[in-house]
Amino acid sequence: DDDTLVVACMIGTNVAVRTSPDRGETFSALMPVAELPEAASFSGLSVAAGRQGEFGLVYGIATNCCGAQQLFFLHTTDSGATWSAPVVALDSGDSYAYFSWQELGHNDEGWFLAARSVWSSSSTLFMNCARSTNGAAWTNTVLGGNRAWSEPDMSLSSNTVGIAADPYFDSYIRVWSHQGGAWSTQQVARALESGRTVRLGNDGHGSWFVFRQVDNNAGSLWSTFLSRDNGQTWTT
Repeated sequence: DDDTLVVACMIGTNVAVRTSPDRGETFSALMPVAELPEAASFSGLSVAAGRQGEFGLVYGIATNCCGAQQLFFLHTTDSGATWSAPVVALDSGDSYAYFSWQELGHNDEGWFLAARSVWSSSSTLFMNCARSTNGAAWTNTVLGGNRAWSEPDMSLSSNTVGIAADPYFDSYIRVWSHQGGAWSTQQVARALESGRTVRLGNDGHGSWFVFRQVDNNAGSLWSTFLSRDNGQTWTT
């Protein structure tokens, strides 16, 4: 955000931030912005820049051994001088369910929080994305379920949100796109066994890119896929 940087960390029983007004030349003192509840632990952290002087932060709170049951959001509109009180952006809905990955982003339509949820009693993992225009009220969309979403990724342009995930060898690599207030789903390529990770990016002018890494007995394999129409169709 111009020359301002925000660095967040989990330290002791606090989520804390340090801000830099000069692109990292100098930093403020550590400022606690959220406190860990009793009988809980931190699980996951993501920070994103919004409009001028605005930054958002998401952290997870775990009450069991596996991952975050709730994801909390707070933000600043004065380049980190003050922060809002945390609000629940996503709730797993069950003490045996948890979020194992989360990523926060912002574009012209507001805040977006992508998260992969796991139900301990089920073999299905779900991809979620919650949206908020003001950071106070959040609406979640369950994008799809599969038994093995590998490490996903999210990328945003000014008017589009993209989330990519590889379902191991079951079905196809998916890209979910949010544009004009609605979600659409694209199947990019047949998934391969031992798919480990995908990376999603865009150039801000309608071209999107998926990078996939697969590890098997032959070694590591890398593939790239290209969309020139804002993620609606993809090269094979």
